[in-house]
Amino acid sequence: MMARKVLVGVMMLFLVSPAGAYTPPTETGESGLLTLPTTATLPPGKVSVGVYHRRDIENDVIFEPELGHLRDTDAKQTSFVAGIGIINGLELSLDVPLIHYDIDRPGDEFGENPEPRDIGNIHVSPKFRLFREGDNGMPLGLAFLGSVNIPTGSDNFAAPMDRNTMHAENVGGEVMGILDKELFTLPGDAPAVFTLNVGGLFPGEPDNLKLGQQTERVYSQLRRKGFPEVKVANAVVEGGAGLQVPLWKDYVGQLDWMTEFRANSGTLDEVDEYRQVLVGARYGVHNGLALAGGVDFGLSNSVNRYEVLVGASYTGPQPPRALGGPGKTKVVYRDRVIEVERVLFTDVNFLFDKASLTNLGRGQVYLIAQKLKEGKNVKIEIHGHTDYIGTDEYNKTLGLKRAESIKAELGKLNVDPAQISTVSFGEEKPLIDMKTPWARAVNRRVEFVVVGEPKERTQRSGESSR
Repeated sequence: MMARKVLVGVMMLFLVSPAGAYTPPTETGESGLLTLPTTATLPPGKVSVGVYHRRDIENDVIFEPELGHLRDTDAKQTSFVAGIGIINGLELSLDVPLIHYDIDRPGDEFGENPEPRDIGNIHVSPKFRLFREGDNGMPLGLAFLGSVNIPTGSDNFAAPMDRNTMHAENVGGEVMGILDKELFTLPGDAPAVFTLNVGGLFPGEPDNLKLGQQTERVYSQLRRKGFPEVKVANAVVEGGAGLQVPLWKDYVGQLDWMTEFRANSGTLDEVDEYRQVLVGARYGVHNGLALAGGVDFGLSNSVNRYEVLVGASYTGPQPPRALGGPGKTKVVYRDRVIEVERVLFTDVNFLFDKASLTNLGRGQVYLIAQKLKEGKNVKIEIHGHTDYIGTDEYNKTLGLKRAESIKAELGKLNVDPAQISTVSFGEEKPLIDMKTPWARAVNRRVEFVVVGEPKERTQRSGESSR
């Protein structure tokens, strides 16, 4: 019943949420690659939901002479994940796994529930991004992840092997440091990103689990060593590395190729350490939808040789703000309500991290100057804006430099500097609250607010992107 309620809640959230940015969750809910988290976090108030399905695609059927028959296991896992941005740089994610575990073992005396089908441990994971690549000149991004397992699972499940399989009914957790680095950028401002993850995994202190409940490869190792029960380690060291490379990008979405390596020092006594590599791809649409799939290859004797992973996710809501058009409207300006008339000025474009005008930008400012000269005693306020890359302090300074650059150019075109004031909002007021390259370009803009004009009419321009 509990699993059904969780499933209904997640699906309702998926259906009613409006479109958002392409920021997919991993298999365990955090923003990142397919299975490894990155330093990316959801913007405040934004949510992500997803569903991932994992299952064996090769059965390791082994004949056990002591039992006199073939033994086979088949594990399927469906994870419903969700995340939300709390404040800037902090997100909280949730993972609700549903497990279907079949054990074909005629004559085996171990275990009372050979086919558990139930909810596993629920994972609650906060992630905090300390800084992004580029903040104060930092060469890479850094984030920290914590995770707590709520003991909603069952001891009839197999022993945990990694961060994604801690389903037995025990309190546990995880801590992880995350580094990532943009290696290069392909045409269309699509970055290739490398991520490195290092931390500790704490499966908890469960009762010794029954040998007969284990996956085939673990069972085979322990059975030959004469162990009737499985002892789980209290803490292990884990790590991983991932690479995301964009293959295709257009106005609809982006296709990424991903490779991830995951390992730990071994969660089970007397069993080989855990090592796997995943190869997969994901296509993310700019409205927030994403489809993903891949194959996990086992590199050690403790894990399945091949598993398939497929998933779908959605991130939002992030509706773009409408551009201003001609027509009058009432706005609050400096604690008073005034009637303004919107006028669309030609766009003024700035390059990334630049405050100097291009030749095209100078031509666009010239057209703006001609419109400003149409009225007498016109007073305008120029608002400078930036995209989200960089610290708040740096972006405030950059936004002001851009506004001052426009003011200086207008002065050269005989617009009285005394009629012009400047202010910077930095990254505080994005025109389009997305992190795609084209949204960043739109957010690098200035806004013109006309605050004085004859005939008691006040004029405000539409936004100008840089």
